[in-house]
Amino acid sequence: MVVRKEKSKTVEDVEESESGKVWETTASQPGPFTPSPPLPPEILDIIFGYVESITSSITLHRFLPAMLLVCKAWYEVGAWRLYSTLSLGELWTMRPLEDGGDKRCEALLRVMQNNPRLALRVKHLRLGLCNQHAEDLVRHARLIRLCKDVEHLEIVGYGAHRWNELKDAVKDVDPVQVTFSQISAPSSKILSTIAHWSRLREVELYNISDDNFREDVSPTIPLHLKGCCPFLREVKIRFQEYSGAIHPNYVLHLSELAPNVEVLSFDSRTVNSRIVEVIRTCLVRWSPTLTQLFLLGRSVVTSIDDICPELRNLQSLSVSSSAIRPSSLINLKNLEFLYYCSTRLDNKQLVGSLKNEEFLPSLKALTVVPASSIPASDKKSYRDCALTMHDICKDRRIDFPSYCFDSVV
Repeated sequence: MVVRKEKSKTVEDVEESESGKVWETTASQPGPFTPSPPLPPEILDIIFGYVESITSSITLHRFLPAMLLVCKAWYEVGAWRLYSTLSLGELWTMRPLEDGGDKRCEALLRVMQNNPRLALRVKHLRLGLCNQHAEDLVRHARLIRLCKDVEHLEIVGYGAHRWNELKDAVKDVDPVQVTFSQISAPSSKILSTIAHWSRLREVELYNISDDNFREDVSPTIPLHLKGCCPFLREVKIRFQEYSGAIHPNYVLHLSELAPNVEVLSFDSRTVNSRIVEVIRTCLVRWSPTLTQLFLLGRSVVTSIDDICPELRNLQSLSVSSSAIRPSSLINLKNLEFLYYCSTRLDNKQLVGSLKNEEFLPSLKALTVVPASSIPASDKKSYRDCALTMHDICKDRRIDFPSYCFDSVV
């Protein structure tokens, strides 16, 4: 109970504790400590996320375990972040088998088996199997079956004979995102695995080769698998020259599995006329839903101008002028972001088109880079064109980054 002691002591209060002891406080003397209410878990998670964003990975590995020891509330939030991403295999954070990595793998599996709640916290699971150790395969299969709530499954370095043994384990999970990298397996097996995941929204395929590749044989996809991934929205495909051959129908059948793709990124260093034709077919098939398109490397070496009218829903585009000429961009009324790898002649045509405000009326940002190295004799022409383009974009309130000038200085 708080009462005024005297009228002359307006800044002094008399407080009575639960024990009955009376004591005085003044404005300069703090009162008894009152603990503040605990922060909601959502706020704590935002704070921990900020700390992660400004902390190096090495320091973070020491910070997170210490954070779990503060209190129960911190443990509940911190444990989710500590175990949300697990890496198993010599391509990732675990040491190779010959360096004691097998003991660490076993220890991790024991922790997951003894603490099912921790296994359910794993959202991103990375599995690497570069040297094809049978022991690794067993551990990977066991770990996949424990982490039933994984959302991003990343598998690296599996051969065809190992993939057969792993595919049964991956059927026990239903990820939202999958990444396959440096895998050598028949395309039909990869596609049938992808078709099994009904929640799948994003697929990344990096340097996947098909040991059974033959130009005269086209892989087939069962009719019951067509359209079985209706929620798949993003497809990223990248192949390097050393990664082996990709059958063109690999990509074509992926478009049959997922009819509603919104984002497509295709980057290949080894292309042929058949792959280009397949890309054209896929673009037309996905055109009703496609909003972002990234054709990089040598993905398209011939023009696809004729299908631009089909891509009317595109909002973001990264492409070379050899694939889509400036005159064909006029069909993209909803395009907001354009990254354009252009030749000198196409640059001049683009400048002329941009002067017309009905050309790309929704454009918000434009980046133009040279399609190849610029000869010294052409640098002045390139820079003059870039300056003109900058002035036009400024008048139209289109962002035109300064680094577009760097290559022509």
